Amino acid sequence: MKKVKDINAAKEFVRERANLFDIISEDIGDQEWKDEGTNTQVTCSPFRDESNPSFKVSIDKFKDWGGEQHGGDVFTWIQLWHGLRKAYEPCRTYALCGQVSVRIGAHGWLDHGIQQRF
Repeated sequence: MKKVKDINAAKEFVRERANLFDIISEDIGDQEWKDEGTNTQVTCSPFRDESNPSFKVSIDKFKDWGGEQHGGDVFTWIQLWHGLRKAYEPCRTYALCGQVSVRIGAHGWLDHGIQQRF
């Protein structure tokens, strides 16, 4: 195992392993998704009622083309959907670590499964 030097290293580790589409589809529940290109899905925005899909999600980013035009990575999604402010960035990282099966120990160590270690 390698000791994480700072929160940015932990964030990058999680960002590389998180499947944003899986996280968003679990968070917003039953939605009808349509394929739009390679590794991109589109659906109606979870932030407002609409009849035409404007919310695009890929493995590593999302974009809502209507309303306030939200967009970003997995951390931005957690901030928007779960209402966590930037001040709680370590909390977002810990929450996402749980979703991608990564544990951060009490001493700042990342442990990904038994075979792979960071």
